[in-house]
Amino acid sequence: MNFSRDPMPGIQQGLLLVQVQPGSFYLEVPKVGLRLLCGCPPDSIKHLRKLGLVEATEVCGVKTQTGPNAILLADVPAQQGELSNLTEFPVLHMLYLQGMAIPGHPNHGRNKPLLIGKSLELDAQAEYLKRGNYGLYDPQEYRVLGYTPEQTELYLDIKRQFAYGRFIESKELIEFTPFDQDQIWIRGELLIERLALNQFRFTLDQEVLEIDLNLGAEQRYRCAYQLPTAKLPEANFFVTHFGDGDGWDPTRPCLSTLISFHKRLYLIDAGPFVDRNLAKLGLNAHDLSGLFITHVHDDHFGGFYGLVQSNPDLKVFVTIRVFACLMKKYSALSGIREDKLLSDIHYQIMEKEEWNDIQGLLVKPVPSAHPIDTTLLLFKVPFKNGFKSYGHLTDIANLQVLKRLGSQTTCPEEYQKFYQKLVEIYQEPMDLKRVDVGGGPVHGNVDDFANDASGDILWAHTSSPISAENLTSGHQAQFGESVILIP
Repeated sequence: MNFSRDPMPGIQQGLLLVQVQPGSFYLEVPKVGLRLLCGCPPDSIKHLRKLGLVEATEVCGVKTQTGPNAILLADVPAQQGELSNLTEFPVLHMLYLQGMAIPGHPNHGRNKPLLIGKSLELDAQAEYLKRGNYGLYDPQEYRVLGYTPEQTELYLDIKRQFAYGRFIESKELIEFTPFDQDQIWIRGELLIERLALNQFRFTLDQEVLEIDLNLGAEQRYRCAYQLPTAKLPEANFFVTHFGDGDGWDPTRPCLSTLISFHKRLYLIDAGPFVDRNLAKLGLNAHDLSGLFITHVHDDHFGGFYGLVQSNPDLKVFVTIRVFACLMKKYSALSGIREDKLLSDIHYQIMEKEEWNDIQGLLVKPVPSAHPIDTTLLLFKVPFKNGFKSYGHLTDIANLQVLKRLGSQTTCPEEYQKFYQKLVEIYQEPMDLKRVDVGGGPVHGNVDDFANDASGDILWAHTSSPISAENLTSGHQAQFGESVILIP
């Protein structure tokens, strides 16, 4: 079922439907001002961009974007080993790129983003989205992990500043509309009926359309981008480029890195469709000795469900803060209780700001400044009379933002120590460094690393490739490109 989005000349169409991919549709209802994403599998925004359903535009002279303003959730949380309601980036798109949550924006105040679904799923989405916005937000959540009152206030103060002063409940930002019965009216004129599990009928005046969000036995959600095949080198210690994009760019996988040490493979972060990306290297989840998680925004975490479903014995290496976020967000998405997850997931908690020995691979996690609990990862292994090293600096705040946070903090002494450690990490020369330079208030800036003395720098986590004239040092690597640190 795939209808043209453009109405025929002279004819007022009430329902405009496009199939985005198996298990997902986009419905426009101009009469009631509704643009409804039906089903929300991983990387939905990337698919909508490829179809021209998300585009740059202007409203009253203000730059904004087109796109969905509502989501009809799937009745089931997952299909064929992949999550069906990964709404974080579509909701962020509505709130900020469309301007629905920005005071003074022409799209602010008209309507809130709309989520429609079963009550239990809506409650889960409210928790999942709040964790995606803030991570841990209750002081007690830090205290039970052993953090001091001073540390707790520092981390919460940083996140409150990113959140413009306070942590907002999801239901203040989004309109949650329960759909537990057989039918529901939206904005008084659009009738949605549930015909069966994941099957819906839409009626507007005399026009009727039906959709099926179920995947067939041989179907899977589609990856938005195409990747080349690549072969891993034979070496004792190497780093393979596994993606340098973000949650918006439809041409590239999200930022991730594969590390090999003594023939043991470790993946840093698991964005959407990580299994497809592994397959391009001739690998699958069972080939991994472990997974490091830096934080749980969906572009770093959206493939976690499929990865652990494929390999339940996969070991997860993580700091205690990020692990607590992981459990809460994953529980909301999957419908599995946290206590059950604790017994199901194999994990090792890494000590922050210390070198953790993982079968000879030394790893130091360092807390970062980000809207949610995030970790930078430094790796080193002994070689001759010293070490070979790799730094994975993802989702970092640029120096200008770090200084602004310091000027407004409620705990200046704690923040100064935190700031100094971060700056030292930014400036520490390494044999290879992967740096987030996505820009804006929550990502890094190329200029902050202009004088970096590292052996090689890989720029990453941008919404589009960096043009050559904007690169004064370093480069952007291609998928599957490897850097051998120890032959």
